[in-house]
Amino acid sequence: MKFSMQHQVWIKFVVMLLAVGIVAVTGFMDYRKPYLLGIAVVYLLPVILATWFVGRNAGIAVTVLSGLAWLVGESMNPSPETHLFFPVWNTVMLVVLFSIITLSLSALKGALEKEKLLSRKDFLTGAENRMAFYERAETELSRCRRYGTPFTVAYFDCDNFKEANDKLGHHLGDKMLRLIAETIESNIRAIDMVARIGGDEFVILLPEFPGKSVHNFCNRIRELLLAEMQKHECGITFSLGIATFNCPPDSVDELLAKADNLMYAVKKAGKDSMKHEVFD
Repeated sequence: MKFSMQHQVWIKFVVMLLAVGIVAVTGFMDYRKPYLLGIAVVYLLPVILATWFVGRNAGIAVTVLSGLAWLVGESMNPSPETHLFFPVWNTVMLVVLFSIITLSLSALKGALEKEKLLSRKDFLTGAENRMAFYERAETELSRCRRYGTPFTVAYFDCDNFKEANDKLGHHLGDKMLRLIAETIESNIRAIDMVARIGGDEFVILLPEFPGKSVHNFCNRIRELLLAEMQKHECGITFSLGIATFNCPPDSVDELLAKADNLMYAVKKAGKDSMKHEVFD
């Protein structure tokens, strides 16, 4: 489940309160029963919570707080035969150990988040991939069903790409695909999304875009792409199928199929053009 920025802030705030509360309760237990076995391990729970849900710095802060709570509890109930040096030494070791755990846990979470991000990116162009498109399109379907907000899907197919790729080489073909993704990405809104869903096929998802202006917007994108292709004299043009949904289809497959059918109608009619339809 994805949360808004405001909700994320509140979640972090609640987690930090919970972590500090666990440290306080554990410190009190340590003060009342200083020789209770395994009490130090309990301090690790708030450290893990703060690190995973808030961040590395929060984990370090809770680690230091746990160390202080441990030191106070041990110092206020010293054993008659134990020198003060030993509680201090144990506290230092506790903080060092918990800090290592915090850094390791933070690095693990960072690696997992990076892997999750990469799993939604097309390795060649840097655009979103098919899986990312399906996730985002499903969100737009839900919004459309609930609030009636329209959205548009523009399906781009590169005409003559195979011929250009065979003639000029795969290296130039890959370069053109990257250029297409970069050109689209730099000319759409922050809330829009471009995804590569096939070899030379791209989709733009346009939330809350008025049906009357989306035709001109997509045509502008197409003209920018044609200008870039002409610079390289590769002979690539673009066929577009544009589907605007005021009433949501039953599934992402259905909305993609509608835009795909419009694109194929353009290709059958001679390519290098676009067709727009509004589905009410």
